[in-house]
Amino acid sequence: MRILQLIDSLDAGGAERMAVNYANAILHTGLPSYMATTRKEGPLRKNLKEGVGYLFIRKKQRADLSAIFRLRSFCVKNSITHIHAHGSSYFDAVLTKFFLPKIKIIWHDHNGGRISAGSANLMVILCSLLFSHVIVVNKDLELWSKKYLFCKSVWYLPNFIILEEKSSNVKLYGQKSFRILLLANLRKPKNHKLAVLTAALIHAKFPNWSFHFVGNLFGDKYENDVRSLIKKKSLENVVFLYGRVDDVHQAIQQSDIGIITSDYEGLPVSLLELGYHGKPVISTRVGDIPNVISHGISGLLSEPGDEREFATNVEEMITNINLRKNSGERLKDYIAKYHSEISVISEYIRIVG
Repeated sequence: MRILQLIDSLDAGGAERMAVNYANAILHTGLPSYMATTRKEGPLRKNLKEGVGYLFIRKKQRADLSAIFRLRSFCVKNSITHIHAHGSSYFDAVLTKFFLPKIKIIWHDHNGGRISAGSANLMVILCSLLFSHVIVVNKDLELWSKKYLFCKSVWYLPNFIILEEKSSNVKLYGQKSFRILLLANLRKPKNHKLAVLTAALIHAKFPNWSFHFVGNLFGDKYENDVRSLIKKKSLENVVFLYGRVDDVHQAIQQSDIGIITSDYEGLPVSLLELGYHGKPVISTRVGDIPNVISHGISGLLSEPGDEREFATNVEEMITNINLRKNSGERLKDYIAKYHSEISVISEYIRIVG
């Protein structure tokens, strides 16, 4: 069995990090492992372990036959048996299968917002005729996939992390022991505006605490709106934007509380990383997060978009030191037990083998 991970880019996003994690974890089992990226490379390229076969396809348009032929040649040369397509890269996997009909396609759906996407799902529903297996990152996606997709081999597999320590000079601003971290690319579904509004409410009561946004910046309208809101609320010395950092674990280690403010999610890798380090987490109640965080025990949950409820939870985490310590430890224990590389990959190999 020779599995190729296929992803659109190697930017530092959740789906991209999971694609790299799968490529590295398969290599750890002793099986050959391969990775191809379609549209662009990125900072996660250097996270691939030595020994993972790699191809940058250089796709320039949606149906780029020259790119598909490059992918086909790579598959033939390396005797690839399975293409594990993450997110929207399933389309390139399907085109490749037309030229290599024996190849099996595994589609990995990381998109927690798919359930409400309506007609936007038509293409993936049609392409699912050619899928051998579907892997999803939460139970709601599992139910949706079993109901609407033609592929009937649908499996929920939890995300997992592989700790990659790197040399980095990450230095967070603000006072030590008073830092709150939001680890997410600056994209609309992550709802950084909720975090800014929360910061305004918290700063009025707890002026020592600061908020730190770590993740890719895109220079778009959403980023401009977030920056404008920070300025409007006079939070320039309270809310800090760092962009992408090479070692998120150093940023986590310098933080005291983690927050997730998303409008929807599958299962964010950032939650697993925060839990790995035993950090207490406040999150919106979206995706598979409520199956990981038990409210009041291993973290705190609030409804999406409700800044007052979210701020109340942050205030409780700030003032209740026992909750902060105990919830972080319980989350760490849960991540170690249910989101380890070994347990997930052994089940994965069993499913696709």
